[in-house]
Amino acid sequence: MVATLLVDKDIEAGRSVVERLDRAGFPLSGAFWLYNSETDLWTLYLVTPLVDQEVSEIDESDAILGEDSPVKLVDISLISPNNPKVHQLAKTHKTGPGIHGIRLYHNFAGDEYIERGYIYRMNLED
Repeated sequence: MVATLLVDKDIEAGRSVVERLDRAGFPLSGAFWLYNSETDLWTLYLVTPLVDQEVSEIDESDAILGEDSPVKLVDISLISPNNPKVHQLAKTHKTGPGIHGIRLYHNFAGDEYIERGYIYRMNLED
């Protein structure tokens, strides 16, 4: 099976999501796409401490992005900065603040295998 590619249009759409959330003051310490070869789908992971708080605060991201989100909300997953996958990525691919562009192909982040990915931001506090 040939892997679905993350093309420039997808990368720009993800960048737009991060920019919208930044402008709205949404707490976002990381943002990255990961490919799942079992489902042949890409997911945009947004790392936010709100995941560890009240569910009503998480709904804020849906309200900010709205129905005209450049990435379908079904393709976005909010993830805690305490998630082990996030910690592994932060150890090997820390970016600092801002929006970056790091492509991952058959990488390891600690013991986590990453077939394909794209990192905009990985800026966890130590």
